[in-house]
Parts: sequence; C-alpha cells; structure tokens
Amino acid sequence: MNERLRAALMAAKGLDPEALEALAAELHAQGFPRNGGGTASKDLKVAKAVREETHKDMVAQARQYLRDGAKTIFERYPHIKSFSWRQYSPYFIDGDACTFEAYTRYALINDEDRSFRADDDSEEHRALQDIIAFLSVLDDRTYLQLFGDHRTVKITPTGIFNVYYDHE
Repeated sequence: MNERLRAALMAAKGLDPEALEALAAELHAQGFPRNGGGTASKDLKVAKAVREETHKDMVAQARQYLRDGAKTIFERYPHIKSFSWRQYSPYFIDGDACTFEAYTRYALINDEDRSFRADDDSEEHRALQDIIAFLSVLDDRTYLQLFGDHRTVKITPTGIFNVYYDHE
C-alpha cells in the first residue's frame, strides 16, 4: 500500500467527510472505479436486484408452504389446536459464536412440551414427528427472514403468529 493511500485511510477512519472524499479520490487515482461506474459495478447491481427479487419470491413460497402444510397437519390430527417453536440467537455460549437457530425439533403441541420414548407409537408422538419433519424442510436462515430473531412462532388453524421471546 502506498503512503498516500495509507494516509488517506488513516484520516478516513474518523469518518470525516473530507477525509472520506480524499480516500475515494486516492482509490480512483489507483484505478478503482469512482461511484461504481465500471462494468463490474453494473453487473453487481443487476445481481443484487436479482437476489432481492429471488429473496422476495422465496419468502412468499416459504409462507405458502407453512400455510399449506399446517392445514394438512390440522386435518390429519384434529385434536391439535396449535403447534409452535422458539427461534433465537443465544446471548452467550462459553466463547463460541452465537448463531441463530430455529428450534423446530423441539416443537410444542397445544402449548405443551411433549417427550416420548423412541418406541412410542401413540398418535400424539406420530403427530409430533410429522410436525418436526414438516418444519425441518425450511432452514434457519429462512425462519430468521420470515419471523425474526428472539421469537416464539405459533401456528393455529386461523393463522401464523409470532411474539417476542425472552430466552434468558
């Protein structure tokens, strides 16, 4: 890195508008496009627009998948009035990275946490297995985009609801 670029970078760290403009001018002098004027910049803008449109479509499809699948669950198991799960990023995990997770494998049925033995063949256990399989089709990133972080998501025959969840 040359000295002029180093000096411009150091001055820009304070976010002074004049220093940022000087940094932009120095980068331009070294061959970087100014204000995204290059072909690569235009390609990136198109790619960004495509990604945003694809994201909107994916979110709409995921919502429809949840509605349609929930309808099937409620028709197959009429005793189920709701199922829900919690999704959040932990605040602290002994120094490990705290990453978002939708805890769909711990789904609640009718607001109750159910535990079953592996060999349990009850209708309630089958219902829970079906719900978990249904919810596992979507990934954590999709759940985060659909409902947000630190949420309890509850699905009933009348709709999908999500409320803030304080997990610690």
